[in-house]
Amino acid sequence: MMDVREGLANRVGSGAAWRTAQNGQHAEDESNRRSRDALTDLVSHVMALPVGDKRLETIGGMTFSELDFSADGDDIDRLIVGYGSNPRLQAHPDTFLRDLVVIADRNTQMSRRSAQKSGVDEAGGQQPARAEGPAPAPPSEERREAWRSGHPGVLYPSRPGASRRRELEDNVFRCRIAE
Repeated sequence: MMDVREGLANRVGSGAAWRTAQNGQHAEDESNRRSRDALTDLVSHVMALPVGDKRLETIGGMTFSELDFSADGDDIDRLIVGYGSNPRLQAHPDTFLRDLVVIADRNTQMSRRSAQKSGVDEAGGQQPARAEGPAPAPPSEERREAWRSGHPGVLYPSRPGASRRRELEDNVFRCRIAE
């Protein structure tokens, strides 16, 4: 099984090869050469990372595509495409790894959310149905009539310092009447 460093280095290396091909096709575009050189340096940096590096632990759950590199691929490929191409920004391996950790964290959060929405916890079991409390009592006929007549004291209490909660309750009340 390939470890995280090897998988990432292979993917970054395929990005460098893609940039080399782009440089051959568009020799006038310096960004291809800059990016290719930066990606080649990044491969060396990734392979030199210690096994216990926290960033590697974070990105350990990511899968790196073994398909041909594509500039419009996934988030990882798009990060690789932009690495080192901007002449105003110095390409730095730690910045790349930080951005990759952000992608990994976002993917993890999205996976958790989708698991929660589907009702399956991380252990693979069904989550218990959420108990919901009783529905609020319907407004009294007196309050309905006051609302229909447009009495301002019902919708928006006229006294200073009237509670925001009351105002919100009245807004909910209006929505129910409209139904």
